[in-house]
Amino acid sequence: DPGANEDEEASSPEPVELEPVPEPVTVVVTKRTATVKSSLKLAEVAIPEDPEEKEELIVSLEDSIASIVAGTLGEGEVLEEVNIISIGGQPVGQPETVVAVALKRAR
Repeated sequence: DPGANEDEEASSPEPVELEPVPEPVTVVVTKRTATVKSSLKLAEVAIPEDPEEKEELIVSLEDSIASIVAGTLGEGEVLEEVNIISIGGQPVGQPETVVAVALKRAR
């Protein structure tokens, strides 16, 4: 009967406050990588015959070159690696150039 409950007030659900949902944020990171190929001439450097001694020389040269190059980088530039790939025309890695220096530029 539609008129039977006239004394009762119509009830509606209480409003619920919802926390605002933050908008999704998209972050774009751009990285540029450059490979710099170069060669060095080292005067009077004796190349060891022993493979272990030769490897020590290579690592030492790579570390020295990396230190020099890293000191010249600008803000946001990171030296990834230095690879010596041949000494005196003899390959010690990939036969492209004497020294390959990879720079990662984060901009």
